Amino acid sequence: MNIINNKVLPKTIDPRLLQVFLVIYELQSVSGAALQLQLDQSTVSNTLDRLRKLLGDRLFVRAGRGITPTAHADKIVPIARDILEQNARLVAAANRSYDPSQEHGRFTISTLDYEWSLLGQRLMQILRTQAPHCELKIITLGTEAETLASLRSGEIDFAMRPSLSEDSTELHAKCLIGDHLAAFYDAAHTHPPQGKHYWQASHARVVFSQDERSTLIQRSKQTGQERAVRLIVPNFSFLANAIEGTNLVVTAPSLLRYGHFRNLSHCKPPFEVPVNIHAIWHQAVHQNPRHRWLLQQLQACASNAVETKA
Repeated sequence: MNIINNKVLPKTIDPRLLQVFLVIYELQSVSGAALQLQLDQSTVSNTLDRLRKLLGDRLFVRAGRGITPTAHADKIVPIARDILEQNARLVAAANRSYDPSQEHGRFTISTLDYEWSLLGQRLMQILRTQAPHCELKIITLGTEAETLASLRSGEIDFAMRPSLSEDSTELHAKCLIGDHLAAFYDAAHTHPPQGKHYWQASHARVVFSQDERSTLIQRSKQTGQERAVRLIVPNFSFLANAIEGTNLVVTAPSLLRYGHFRNLSHCKPPFEVPVNIHAIWHQAVHQNPRHRWLLQQLQACASNAVETKA
Protein backbone atom coordinates (compact mmCIF):
# COMPACT_ATOMS: atom_id res chain seq x y z
CA MET A 1 0.00 0.00 0.00
CA ASN A 2 1.37 3.43 -1.01
CA ILE A 3 0.68 6.30 1.40
CA ILE A 4 1.75 9.88 0.70
CA ASN A 5 0.86 12.76 3.06
CA ASN A 6 -1.66 10.47 4.81
CA LYS A 7 -3.39 9.83 1.47
CA VAL A 8 -3.81 6.25 0.34
CA LEU A 9 -3.33 5.68 -3.38
CA PRO A 10 -6.15 3.69 -4.97
CA LYS A 11 -5.41 -0.01 -5.36
CA THR A 12 -6.28 0.09 -9.06
CA ILE A 13 -5.44 2.93 -11.43
CA ASP A 14 -5.55 2.64 -15.19
CA PRO A 15 -1.89 2.83 -16.30
CA ARG A 16 -2.97 5.09 -19.16
CA LEU A 17 -3.90 7.77 -16.62
CA LEU A 18 -0.42 7.59 -15.15
CA GLN A 19 1.17 7.75 -18.59
CA VAL A 20 -0.69 10.97 -19.38
CA PHE A 21 0.18 12.36 -15.94
CA LEU A 22 3.90 11.73 -16.43
CA VAL A 23 3.97 13.37 -19.87
CA ILE A 24 2.19 16.45 -18.48
CA TYR A 25 4.67 16.47 -15.60
CA GLU A 26 7.69 16.25 -17.88
CA LEU A 27 6.47 18.92 -20.30
CA GLN A 28 4.69 21.12 -17.73
CA SER A 29 1.98 21.56 -20.36
CA VAL A 30 -1.40 19.96 -21.08
CA SER A 31 -1.36 21.07 -24.72
CA GLY A 32 2.22 19.84 -25.13
CA ALA A 33 1.26 16.46 -23.67
CA ALA A 34 -1.69 16.22 -26.06
CA LEU A 35 0.63 16.91 -29.00
CA GLN A 36 3.22 14.32 -27.92
CA LEU A 37 0.58 11.67 -27.18
CA GLN A 38 -1.32 12.49 -30.38
CA LEU A 39 -4.54 13.03 -28.44
CA ASP A 40 -7.10 15.82 -28.36
CA GLN A 41 -6.37 18.40 -25.66
CA SER A 42 -9.86 17.80 -24.23
CA THR A 43 -9.04 14.08 -23.87
CA VAL A 44 -5.86 14.88 -21.96
CA SER A 45 -7.71 17.39 -19.75
CA ASN A 46 -10.46 14.87 -18.98
CA THR A 47 -7.84 12.23 -18.16
CA LEU A 48 -6.15 14.62 -15.77
CA ASP A 49 -9.49 15.43 -14.12
CA ARG A 50 -10.12 11.71 -13.56
CA LEU A 51 -6.72 11.29 -11.91
CA ARG A 52 -7.29 14.37 -9.76
CA LYS A 53 -10.50 12.86 -8.40
CA LEU A 54 -8.87 9.49 -7.80
CA LEU A 55 -5.90 10.98 -5.94
CA GLY A 56 -7.71 13.84 -4.20
CA ASP A 57 -5.23 16.47 -5.32
CA ARG A 58 -5.09 19.15 -8.02
CA LEU A 59 -1.68 17.79 -9.17
CA PHE A 60 -0.99 20.89 -11.29
CA VAL A 61 -1.75 24.56 -10.67
CA ARG A 62 -1.51 27.66 -12.82
CA ALA A 63 1.85 29.43 -12.83
CA GLY A 64 1.89 32.43 -15.15
CA ARG A 65 1.09 31.17 -18.64
CA GLY A 66 1.91 27.59 -17.75
CA ILE A 67 1.35 25.05 -14.98
CA THR A 68 3.48 23.73 -12.15
CA PRO A 69 3.12 20.46 -10.20
CA THR A 70 1.92 20.38 -6.63
CA ALA A 71 4.02 18.82 -3.88
CA HIS A 72 1.75 15.78 -4.01
CA ALA A 73 2.40 15.40 -7.75
CA ASP A 74 6.17 15.53 -7.15
CA LYS A 75 5.90 12.66 -4.67
CA ILE A 76 3.67 10.56 -6.93
CA VAL A 77 6.01 10.72 -9.92
CA PRO A 78 8.47 7.97 -8.81
CA ILE A 79 5.56 5.69 -7.87
CA ALA A 80 3.85 6.25 -11.22
CA ARG A 81 7.08 5.53 -13.08
CA ASP A 82 7.60 2.36 -11.07
CA ILE A 83 4.04 1.16 -11.82
CA LEU A 84 4.49 1.70 -15.58
CA GLU A 85 7.89 0.01 -15.53
CA GLN A 86 6.42 -3.00 -13.71
CA ASN A 87 3.59 -3.19 -16.25
CA ALA A 88 6.11 -3.06 -19.10
CA ARG A 89 8.10 -5.88 -17.53
CA LEU A 90 4.95 -7.98 -17.08
CA VAL A 91 3.99 -7.51 -20.73
CA ALA A 92 7.52 -8.30 -21.88
CA ALA A 93 7.61 -11.42 -19.72
CA ALA A 94 4.25 -12.57 -21.08
CA ASN A 95 5.41 -12.04 -24.66
CA ARG A 96 8.62 -13.96 -23.99
CA SER A 97 6.67 -16.81 -22.43
CA TYR A 98 5.08 -17.78 -25.74
CA ASP A 99 7.17 -19.06 -28.61
CA PRO A 100 4.99 -19.87 -31.65
CA SER A 101 7.74 -22.02 -33.13
CA GLN A 102 7.18 -24.42 -30.19
CA GLU A 103 3.39 -24.52 -30.61
CA HIS A 104 2.15 -28.08 -31.21
CA GLY A 105 -1.49 -27.46 -30.35
CA ARG A 106 -4.55 -26.57 -32.38
CA PHE A 107 -6.04 -23.16 -33.14
CA THR A 108 -9.74 -23.21 -33.99
CA ILE A 109 -11.50 -20.35 -35.75
CA SER A 110 -15.13 -20.16 -36.79
CA THR A 111 -15.71 -18.02 -39.85
CA LEU A 112 -17.39 -17.75 -43.25
CA ASP A 113 -16.00 -17.92 -46.75
CA TYR A 114 -16.02 -14.09 -47.07
CA GLU A 115 -13.60 -13.55 -44.19
CA TRP A 116 -11.52 -16.59 -45.10
CA SER A 117 -11.17 -15.44 -48.71
CA LEU A 118 -9.59 -12.20 -47.45
CA LEU A 119 -7.40 -13.51 -44.62
CA GLY A 120 -6.92 -17.23 -45.12
CA GLN A 121 -3.99 -17.35 -47.51
CA ARG A 122 -1.91 -14.83 -45.58
CA LEU A 123 -2.73 -16.47 -42.23
CA MET A 124 -1.58 -19.86 -43.50
CA GLN A 125 1.67 -18.35 -44.75
CA ILE A 126 2.32 -16.89 -41.30
CA LEU A 127 1.47 -20.09 -39.46
CA ARG A 128 3.57 -22.27 -41.74
CA THR A 129 6.53 -19.93 -41.22
CA GLN A 130 6.26 -18.95 -37.55
CA ALA A 131 4.29 -21.86 -36.06
CA PRO A 132 5.01 -24.79 -38.40
CA HIS A 133 3.98 -27.48 -35.88
CA CYS A 134 0.54 -26.09 -35.03
CA GLU A 135 -2.76 -27.27 -36.45
CA LEU A 136 -5.38 -24.79 -37.69
CA LYS A 137 -9.01 -25.89 -37.75
CA ILE A 138 -11.60 -23.76 -39.56
CA ILE A 139 -15.26 -24.43 -38.81
CA THR A 140 -18.35 -22.90 -40.34
CA LEU A 141 -19.81 -20.08 -38.35
CA GLY A 142 -22.98 -21.10 -36.50
CA THR A 143 -25.80 -19.13 -34.95
CA GLU A 144 -25.07 -16.44 -32.38
CA ALA A 145 -26.06 -18.80 -29.55
CA GLU A 146 -23.82 -21.53 -30.94
CA THR A 147 -20.93 -19.08 -31.33
CA LEU A 148 -21.27 -17.88 -27.75
CA ALA A 149 -21.47 -21.45 -26.41
CA SER A 150 -18.38 -22.47 -28.40
CA LEU A 151 -16.40 -19.50 -27.13
CA ARG A 152 -17.45 -20.22 -23.53
CA SER A 153 -16.48 -23.89 -23.75
CA GLY A 154 -13.16 -23.18 -25.46
CA GLU A 155 -14.18 -25.20 -28.52
CA ILE A 156 -13.13 -22.24 -30.65
CA ASP A 157 -10.42 -19.66 -30.02
CA PHE A 158 -11.87 -16.91 -32.18
CA ALA A 159 -15.03 -16.21 -34.13
CA MET A 160 -14.67 -13.93 -37.15
CA ARG A 161 -18.03 -12.32 -37.76
CA PRO A 162 -20.02 -9.12 -37.35
CA SER A 163 -20.48 -8.21 -33.69
CA LEU A 164 -23.02 -10.24 -31.76
CA SER A 165 -26.37 -8.48 -31.56
CA GLU A 166 -26.45 -8.75 -27.77
CA ASP A 167 -23.69 -7.14 -25.72
CA SER A 168 -21.87 -9.51 -23.41
CA THR A 169 -19.38 -8.54 -20.72
CA GLU A 170 -17.69 -11.93 -21.08
CA LEU A 171 -16.65 -11.31 -24.68
CA HIS A 172 -14.03 -9.11 -26.31
CA ALA A 173 -14.06 -7.93 -29.92
CA LYS A 174 -11.59 -6.28 -32.27
CA CYS A 175 -12.61 -4.87 -35.64
CA LEU A 176 -10.51 -6.48 -38.37
CA ILE A 177 -12.14 -5.26 -41.58
CA GLY A 178 -14.39 -2.33 -42.37
CA ASP A 179 -16.40 -2.79 -45.55
CA HIS A 180 -19.76 -1.88 -47.06
CA LEU A 181 -22.37 -3.58 -49.20
CA ALA A 182 -22.33 -3.54 -53.00
CA ALA A 183 -24.78 -4.87 -55.58
CA PHE A 184 -23.15 -7.47 -57.86
CA TYR A 185 -24.55 -8.46 -61.25
CA ASP A 186 -23.64 -9.85 -64.68
CA ALA A 187 -23.56 -6.76 -66.93
CA ALA A 188 -24.17 -8.91 -70.01
CA HIS A 189 -27.58 -9.98 -68.70
CA THR A 190 -28.99 -7.13 -66.64
CA HIS A 191 -28.77 -3.38 -66.15
CA PRO A 192 -26.95 -1.86 -63.16
CA PRO A 193 -29.35 -2.36 -60.22
CA GLN A 194 -29.43 1.26 -59.11
CA GLY A 195 -32.31 3.26 -57.71
CA LYS A 196 -35.71 1.76 -58.56
CA HIS A 197 -34.03 -0.88 -60.76
CA TYR A 198 -32.54 -2.43 -57.61
CA TRP A 199 -35.98 -3.14 -56.13
CA GLN A 200 -37.34 -4.33 -59.49
CA ALA A 201 -34.50 -6.83 -60.04
CA SER A 202 -34.47 -10.54 -59.18
CA HIS A 203 -32.16 -11.22 -56.25
CA ALA A 204 -30.07 -14.01 -54.78
CA ARG A 205 -29.51 -14.08 -51.03
CA VAL A 206 -27.05 -15.71 -48.66
CA VAL A 207 -28.49 -17.07 -45.40
CA PHE A 208 -25.71 -18.19 -43.06
CA SER A 209 -27.80 -19.46 -40.15
CA GLN A 210 -31.40 -19.93 -39.13
CA ASP A 211 -31.29 -17.13 -36.56
CA GLU A 212 -29.87 -14.56 -38.99
CA ARG A 213 -31.67 -11.21 -38.84
CA SER A 214 -31.02 -9.72 -42.27
CA THR A 215 -30.12 -6.05 -42.30
CA LEU A 216 -31.49 -5.86 -45.83
CA ILE A 217 -34.87 -7.23 -44.79
CA GLN A 218 -35.02 -4.67 -41.99
CA ARG A 219 -34.06 -1.93 -44.46
CA SER A 220 -36.75 -3.11 -46.89
CA LYS A 221 -39.39 -2.85 -44.20
CA GLN A 222 -38.21 0.66 -43.30
CA THR A 223 -38.43 1.85 -46.91
CA GLY A 224 -41.60 -0.03 -47.76
CA GLN A 225 -39.72 -1.88 -50.50
CA GLU A 226 -39.35 -5.62 -50.89
CA ARG A 227 -36.79 -7.58 -52.87
CA ALA A 228 -37.86 -10.45 -55.12
CA VAL A 229 -35.55 -13.22 -53.90
CA ARG A 230 -35.22 -16.09 -56.40
CA LEU A 231 -32.22 -17.95 -54.95
CA ILE A 232 -31.09 -18.64 -51.37
CA VAL A 233 -27.72 -20.25 -50.64
CA PRO A 234 -25.64 -20.87 -47.47
CA ASN A 235 -22.46 -18.98 -48.47
CA PHE A 236 -20.95 -16.68 -51.08
CA SER A 237 -18.92 -19.34 -52.89
CA PHE A 238 -22.19 -20.98 -54.02
CA LEU A 239 -23.16 -17.74 -55.73
CA ALA A 240 -20.03 -17.20 -57.80
CA ASN A 241 -21.10 -19.47 -60.65
CA ALA A 242 -24.85 -19.18 -60.09
CA ILE A 243 -24.97 -15.43 -60.80
CA GLU A 244 -22.87 -15.43 -63.97
CA GLY A 245 -24.99 -15.75 -67.10
CA THR A 246 -28.22 -14.72 -65.30
CA ASN A 247 -30.06 -11.53 -64.44
CA LEU A 248 -29.81 -12.18 -60.69
CA VAL A 249 -28.41 -9.55 -58.34
CA VAL A 250 -26.65 -10.29 -55.06
CA THR A 251 -25.98 -7.71 -52.37
CA ALA A 252 -22.76 -8.58 -50.60
CA PRO A 253 -19.60 -7.08 -49.03
CA SER A 254 -17.79 -5.00 -51.64
CA LEU A 255 -14.39 -6.64 -51.09
CA LEU A 256 -15.75 -9.80 -52.67
CA ARG A 257 -15.04 -8.06 -55.98
CA TYR A 258 -11.44 -9.21 -55.47
CA GLY A 259 -12.46 -12.80 -54.73
CA HIS A 260 -15.57 -14.84 -55.49
CA PHE A 261 -17.22 -12.08 -57.56
CA ARG A 262 -14.19 -10.89 -59.52
CA ASN A 263 -15.96 -11.63 -62.81
CA LEU A 264 -19.09 -9.66 -61.93
CA SER A 265 -19.84 -5.96 -62.23
CA HIS A 266 -20.90 -4.03 -59.15
CA CYS A 267 -22.49 -0.76 -58.14
CA LYS A 268 -23.76 0.98 -55.02
CA PRO A 269 -27.17 -0.17 -53.79
CA PRO A 270 -29.77 2.50 -52.94
CA PHE A 271 -28.74 2.50 -49.27
CA GLU A 272 -25.60 2.53 -47.12
CA VAL A 273 -24.94 -0.47 -44.90
CA PRO A 274 -21.53 -0.94 -43.22
CA VAL A 275 -20.08 -4.44 -42.96
CA ASN A 276 -17.57 -4.63 -40.11
CA ILE A 277 -15.91 -7.97 -39.41
CA HIS A 278 -14.63 -8.56 -35.88
CA ALA A 279 -12.45 -11.09 -34.16
CA ILE A 280 -14.39 -12.15 -31.05
CA TRP A 281 -12.99 -14.09 -28.12
CA HIS A 282 -13.90 -15.00 -24.56
CA GLN A 283 -12.77 -13.28 -21.39
CA ALA A 284 -11.24 -16.55 -20.15
CA VAL A 285 -8.45 -16.35 -22.76
CA HIS A 286 -8.09 -12.57 -22.85
CA GLN A 287 -4.65 -12.64 -21.19
CA ASN A 288 -3.51 -15.90 -22.76
CA PRO A 289 -0.24 -15.27 -24.65
CA ARG A 290 -0.97 -17.77 -27.43
CA HIS A 291 -4.37 -16.20 -28.08
CA ARG A 292 -2.88 -12.71 -28.07
CA TRP A 293 -0.28 -13.86 -30.57
CA LEU A 294 -2.94 -15.32 -32.88
CA LEU A 295 -5.00 -12.12 -32.60
CA GLN A 296 -1.94 -10.11 -33.64
CA GLN A 297 -1.58 -12.32 -36.72
CA LEU A 298 -5.26 -11.89 -37.62
CA GLN A 299 -4.87 -8.12 -37.33
CA ALA A 300 -1.74 -8.23 -39.50
CA CYS A 301 -3.58 -10.31 -42.12
CA ALA A 302 -6.50 -7.87 -42.11
CA SER A 303 -4.20 -4.87 -42.53
CA ASN A 304 -2.39 -6.61 -45.38
CA ALA A 305 -5.68 -7.49 -47.08
CA VAL A 306 -7.00 -3.93 -46.90
CA GLU A 307 -3.70 -2.41 -48.10
CA THR A 308 -3.44 -4.91 -50.96
CA LYS A 309 -6.98 -4.21 -52.12
CA ALA A 310 -6.71 -0.41 -51.72
